[in-house]
Amino acid sequence: MSNQSHESSSERIAILFGNLKGNLGDFAILQAMIHQITLAYPGRGIDVYAHPLVPIDAMRLAGFRRFNGDVNFPGTTYYKAATSFEKLLLSSFLRRRIQPRMIESLAKQAESSFASFAAYEAIFFAGGDQWSGKELGLAMFGTLMALQRINPNLYSFPFSLKASIVGLYPPGLLKSYFSRLRQPVIVRDSLTKKIMDDLGVTCVHGADCVFSLPDAVAEVEPAAARARERVLFVVKGQEEILATAIERLLAQSVKIELLSTCPQEDDRIFQPLAKRFSIPYHTPATWQGVIAEFRASSLIVTNRLHGLILGSIARVPLLPVTDRKKSLAFARDADMPHHVKAATDVTRDLLENALSDKELVLRQMRAYQELCRAQPNSPVTPTVL
Repeated sequence: MSNQSHESSSERIAILFGNLKGNLGDFAILQAMIHQITLAYPGRGIDVYAHPLVPIDAMRLAGFRRFNGDVNFPGTTYYKAATSFEKLLLSSFLRRRIQPRMIESLAKQAESSFASFAAYEAIFFAGGDQWSGKELGLAMFGTLMALQRINPNLYSFPFSLKASIVGLYPPGLLKSYFSRLRQPVIVRDSLTKKIMDDLGVTCVHGADCVFSLPDAVAEVEPAAARARERVLFVVKGQEEILATAIERLLAQSVKIELLSTCPQEDDRIFQPLAKRFSIPYHTPATWQGVIAEFRASSLIVTNRLHGLILGSIARVPLLPVTDRKKSLAFARDADMPHHVKAATDVTRDLLENALSDKELVLRQMRAYQELCRAQPNSPVTPTVL
């Protein structure tokens, strides 16, 4: 791997498994990938292939394309849907035996469909934790095997694994899958690093590539006509738990507004909450829109990893809710001076304490952001060599 400059612009680069379902954290990941690839391969065209098992949010994809007009979206990667019987087997105790066979079968079927991919100068798998899924893993590992027989220039941006993956495949087979990616593989958490080390896959502990987004995000202006004292609630959870937290804060005269970075996951809960408490609910069309909303707020309360990351980039004080592993890891790694274990622990006094310590909170966020930007976050930069 090298960060060499290329003279010709005839070759193209492919990004596979772009998650375009509407999660703005995933669109931010894609933006960071495009930024890093453009630096490493100047003048190259980029083709982004969507994940075949994830629906596409046409409106948010259109918003993303407004900022990336030179990027091509040819469609999805190849996938042959599992039959009802195969899905049943994948959910049974036989999965450990059945899944590898289905992956090999998919790889053989996919080879002809991927023949044209031999011309790509490099092929990148999008980051995330999709390797650990049932059909998601089937699609990704099958594609990886098919492409490795056609084009060995296969890379992956930083990703995470669930601990359950080690019980779903024989260790040697799992190692053979990930060894098809150019080494070292970059992982974005200590659990995944341990899994890879135990498998014997050469890897480095890096950071989420969203931290590498260009400094141009500083040019995003705060959203207009917003009450700057408002607190944005960007918390994934059960409706009644969130309702309890919101009701208490409203009773304490806290100006709470809801925001989702993934309406497909949050609408069914956030829409009733917004109606019930008569509070605004924001669903930005782009990740830049999230930055704009954050910058028009006094504090962000969130347990979403990319809510925390985008909040760091926006340089707005954060109050992490650590009821999810990734948000807990962020709070610990960033040494955040204020955080809560659950949304129901948030009080006016705690919010005021976080705001009174605003400079300390921002200082910790900046330090953590710089630390992450200095860590490996792209497979085509010198930091991973």
